[in-house]
Amino acid sequence: MQLVKIFWFISIIGAFAVNVLCYASFPPVVSYYFDAGGNPEMFIGKELFFYYTFAIILVANILLSLLGKIPAYISKELLFVPRKKLWTQDINTRKELNKKLKEWVRGLAMLINFFIMTILGFIANANTENNFGISWVQYLLLFLAICWLIFFFPLFMRKPEVLRD
Repeated sequence: MQLVKIFWFISIIGAFAVNVLCYASFPPVVSYYFDAGGNPEMFIGKELFFYYTFAIILVANILLSLLGKIPAYISKELLFVPRKKLWTQDINTRKELNKKLKEWVRGLAMLINFFIMTILGFIANANTENNFGISWVQYLLLFLAICWLIFFFPLFMRKPEVLRD
């Protein structure tokens, strides 16, 4: 499952790249809040917007990376996974459980990075003269979120690798 780590890292690079591209295309003052009619209501300087977004991406990924390491230190009574007895019966199955939970949380971080990229795209679309049809991205994001949630159960319904014959 090193693939999840690679895609997570690519999503971080992608989020930073989208942030830089948005910075380059933004006017000096960026509107980030709009009323129901689509009229801009709140503004911020593009430099400040860039640094705030950069910090949000960085902090979110660091916190989620730490969150992925927490299950290793939680007692088995507090864990919420299907087939908990099977996954916590010995040290090898517990290590595999911790690894899979860490990868699943990295999937969440990847999803949040895509969400941030989507928000940046919508804000860039509203603040530039170019109007790109990006409304379909929200449906893709919803589909990915549902897949991420559903993937949790099949991931832990199988036997751990160390117990398979």
